[in-house]
This record gives sequence, C-alpha cells and structure tokens, in this order.
Amino acid sequence: MGDGLCRYHHGLYRREGQDTSAPEWAATAHPHLTAGQFSMLPLQPLVRAELLYALQRRDASGGRIVPKMIRWLIRDVKDLEHLVGLRPDQLCPVKGSTKDVDSHRRDIIHWLQVGHEEMTGIDPTRRLVWDFRTLDLRGSTRSTHRRTHGGRADFTVISQAWLRDLAMEKCRTFTTSTKVLELLTAVEVASRALEATADGGHHVRDLGPQHLDAITQAFRNWAHPDGQPRSTTRRYVGLEAVFGLVDFGRRSRMLKGVTDAFLRDPEAHRLQLDPKARDEVGKAIPEAVITQLDQNLAQLACNAKYPDMPEDHQRLMIRTLYVVLRDTGRRPREVCALRTNCVEVDSDGPVLIWDNTKAGRNRRQLPIPSETAESIAAWRAVRDTLVTGDPRDGYLFPSGTPDRVEPYFRPAALARSLKIWVDGIPDLLSDAADASGDRIPFDRLKVYPYAFRHSYAQRHADAGVPVDVLCELMDHQSISTTQGYYRVNQKRKREAIRTLSMHVTDRHGHRAPTASSTAYEMRSVAAPFGNCIEPSNVKAGGGSCPIRFQCSGCGFYRPDPSYLPVIEDHIRSLKADRETAIAMDVDTYVLRNLDDQINSYRNVLSAMKDRLDALPDEEQQEVEQAAILLRRLRAGSGGPTQLPLTVKTRAHNP
Repeated sequence: MGDGLCRYHHGLYRREGQDTSAPEWAATAHPHLTAGQFSMLPLQPLVRAELLYALQRRDASGGRIVPKMIRWLIRDVKDLEHLVGLRPDQLCPVKGSTKDVDSHRRDIIHWLQVGHEEMTGIDPTRRLVWDFRTLDLRGSTRSTHRRTHGGRADFTVISQAWLRDLAMEKCRTFTTSTKVLELLTAVEVASRALEATADGGHHVRDLGPQHLDAITQAFRNWAHPDGQPRSTTRRYVGLEAVFGLVDFGRRSRMLKGVTDAFLRDPEAHRLQLDPKARDEVGKAIPEAVITQLDQNLAQLACNAKYPDMPEDHQRLMIRTLYVVLRDTGRRPREVCALRTNCVEVDSDGPVLIWDNTKAGRNRRQLPIPSETAESIAAWRAVRDTLVTGDPRDGYLFPSGTPDRVEPYFRPAALARSLKIWVDGIPDLLSDAADASGDRIPFDRLKVYPYAFRHSYAQRHADAGVPVDVLCELMDHQSISTTQGYYRVNQKRKREAIRTLSMHVTDRHGHRAPTASSTAYEMRSVAAPFGNCIEPSNVKAGGGSCPIRFQCSGCGFYRPDPSYLPVIEDHIRSLKADRETAIAMDVDTYVLRNLDDQINSYRNVLSAMKDRLDALPDEEQQEVEQAAILLRRLRAGSGGPTQLPLTVKTRAHNP
C-alpha cells in the first residue's frame, strides 16, 4: 500500500479514521492477532504494566484468562492513564456483559488493589473483612489443588472489640481458610451470647461467670438454621475453640484488665452439664440396642452419591460397612479404607488385614468371626464387577466419583447414613426401665460410627477377655488407653463386691465380713495390699494413713481374696529388701520390722488361702471371677483411688 501498511492494517487505519500519520498510528496499533492472542501495545505504559501484573496474579491463583475478554478490555482502557482506583464497571462497560467479562473485571481491579496495598505496606489481615485470595490461604489441610480459596472472613459479625481482636490475631496464625471459618463461626456464637447479657460483654474488666455461663449455654443450644440441633462433636469443638481463644488472650496478654472472675470452671462450663450424661458420652452402645439395629438392617440405605452403581449394590455396600464396623471395632476411617483383599485365612480362621492410620501401623491382623468374613465375601463378589480403572479399584468400599481426594467411602457419609437410618427406626429402646417397669427410649444421638469401637471393647470386657489381650485386639500401645474404652457393668460390680465382702479378713487372718456390699464400699478405701476402714483415712480418700501404710500391722486393715496376688508380690519384695538390709549391715530393729511384716502378711495370705481351699469348687470359681473383676476395676479409671506407696509433701494454700 502507498502508506506503507499491509492490507490488514491499511483497512484498520482507514476504518479508525486516525488524524495522525500512518507511521505514528502504526507505532501503537495492534499486530495481527489470532483467536488465542491479545496485544498490550495500544496501552499507555503504566496501564500496560498494571494489566500485566493483574493478569499474572489471576493466573497464579488458578483463574482462567480468555484472550477475547482481554482484547475487549484493552480496547476500552487504551486511553486511560492508570487503572488503580477504578471500579470494575468502569473497566469494560460492555453491554450484556457475560460471566467471563465480570470475572475478568473484578479480578483485575482486585489484584491491582492488592498489589497497591502490598507496595504501600498495608497488611490485609488488619481489615475487618479478609479476602482469602489476598492471603493465599488453602481451602483445607487436605487440599492439593493449585487454585486458592476465594471466600471471605467477615469479622464485623463479632460485636465485642476485645473478642474480635483476639479472633483476628489467632486467625493470623492459620494456614487454611477452613480453620479461619471454623473459628469465626464459633466466635460468632459466643459473641451473640455475650450480646444477650446485661452489659453485652463489651468491657474486659467487667467479664465474669455470668458471661461464661452465657457462652456455655449458647453452645449447648446451638442449632442449625432449620432448628435441628448440631452434633455433639461440633458443639464441643466450638465451645473448646472459644475457651481456647480466651486462654490464648491471657497467654498473649491481649486481655489486659481481665480478672479471675472470668476463669472457666471445668465442671460448670462444659457442654454436658448432667453428670450422668457426662458419664455416658463416648461409651458403648448397649448390646440390646445393637440387636434392635440388626433387626432393622433392611432399612439401612446409602446416603452418598454413586451415579454409576445400582441401588441394590449401594444397599449391600452400606450394610456390609455396618457389619464390619459392628464386628471389628476398628475406627470408621479404617473400615472405610479397607482394601479389596482385606480378608485372609490362617489355621485359626479368617483374619482382617487393616491399617492403623492413627498410629501409622499398616497391615495389622485381627481375628474376625466367620459370619463377618462371609458378609465381606458376599459384597466382594459384587464389588469385583464394579471396575472403574482408577485408584478406587483398590478399595473394598470405593468412593462414588473419581474426583475425591480419598478414593474410598467417606466416613462422613457413613455417619450420615447411620443417622438417617437410626432416626427412621420407629422404636429404639434402651435396656433401662422406668418406674413402671417399661423400657425407656434410647438416645439416638449415641449411635454414631465411633461408638461401635467402644461397643467392641465393652463386649469383650463383659466376656471376660483379659485387659492385655483386649489391648492387643484394640491395637493400643497402652493398657490404660484400652481401659478408657469400656466400663465394668455396675450389676457385675455389685455382685463381685457382695461375693468378696463375705471373705474379708483382719490383719490376723480372722474372718471380718461386712454387713452388706454397700458398707463394704462406703466404709473402706483401697490400700496397696487390702482395704482400709480407718475413718480419717477413708474420709481423705486414702491419703491420710497415720502409720505410713504399714497395713499388716494395723487394726483397720481389711484384705479380701482379690488382693492375694499383690500380697504375694509384696512378701517377695520384703524378702528382697531384707537381703539388701543385711548386706548394708543395718541395725537389728530394721531387720526385725521387715521380719514382722513378712510374717504378718504370710498369716493373712495363709488364712485366706485355707478358707478358699475349703470352699466347694463352684464357690471357689465364683470368688476367683469376682476377684478378677475387682482387680480390673482397681487397675482402671473406674475403680477406687489407690493409696500412694510413699507420702508426698502436699502444698498448702495460704
């Protein structure tokens, strides 16, 4: 062309009717672009830099860049001197704007504002509304996706300034948006509760027990918007998060002026107020209730999305999940994550191969009933026909879709399915009765996946399985952990006490039976080698022995057959001490004291054994079983407090 332009740019030059010469116009004109390209050449230098920066930030956050949208935007802003400070609608006022156009406009203005704040040193977490994209927070601790969370945290919902400042400071330590939102939700509940008090809880110096009471009650009554109560776990976690935040404020000295009146009472300010209810939390589902659940198993349905699995297969899968959960006592996630080849058979029968994900111990082995193995085999026959060609094929209970982070059945979906099923059972009765002798309804909130682990432990404990064996079955490293999963049936405890109360002796080995099992419990306290009935020591819970726990020389010493093993062990220990004392060339009164203790314990031991040997075999067996039960009680948290073997100096409050 005569103006030195190609045909394409000659046409553009003529259509745009520029007043400048062709060479001047060409210096800022678009190059020839394909559908997937755009050029920033027409923009002013500052605008070009701003737009490039904003697009880079949008791309880094996982946002999509559409060249067509950018070409439209460049056409509308080519005459502007800068973009910072504009509103999104000023950026590209296209008629009938689409979702893509709006997204590009909002993101460009957002990232320019973020960049300007970063350049000027403004901390985005000092604002009352946080944008998670600005903070580059992940959506969750399990997230592996590149795209950052695009939500917001609005701290203006917290009306108390001291509480809002605490929450914001704590949230600055989090790395995921999930944690921020969880804490913010809990603190919002506490803020509303404080607002309802007489002074609104606005002044730190005036905070007291009435405010703690209000917060605690708010979480006890915390419900969903539709009025349905939130889960016990959710309410407990929320309450503990708020009180943990208050503790954080004390440690960081952000709560200046707060008095001891705002100290939490561990008994009064907890989710479960009723002592009986506290005792029941997290305990086993009674076998009578499990029997009723089994009778209604046909109604259990899968409450999860499985678009490619027939409904009858879904029902068989969830019912097999329930059977394995009920019969194996494994944690819900460990059951959901079982592999397809999880059952093997050894010389003693079927064995479940499972992974202890909590402790990081894989390929654990657990003997299981043949009926459980048969249920797994029945589902496995169906499961083998459901090939997906992705990681789900390795799991016995696969997830519904391949896009899940975990390719197996979600524990949350298991809990939801069980809840819907249990809520739909017309009558679910406990094994307790009211004053009329009628069985009372069972609290359905106590039926949740983890409760079956407690049921497994309780079932084996009731069957007389030794605690060390049960510890191995539960795959615990500590017996004390296992003991926290079950409690001795109160009826069995009373029967054991009634049996042994008739075989109590004094320090001379003479019979000293108590009038009743109630008197046996009320008027004695557990000492290292037998019970003690000395009144001041009983009142002190076993912590006030006048003769420093030399039990065999005390007139208040009352052993029973459950103490036979420890008495035997103590005699051996005293003998070893005597040999050590001889080697140390001690005074004769020390040896005499040890000899007297050995002889006195021998007399008690011999007298009890002679009486037991004189009993009929059936009665001997009854006494032995009762002794085992009481020894287990004393070893666990549910038994009476053991006396210390040495006196410890106690601090006295002024």
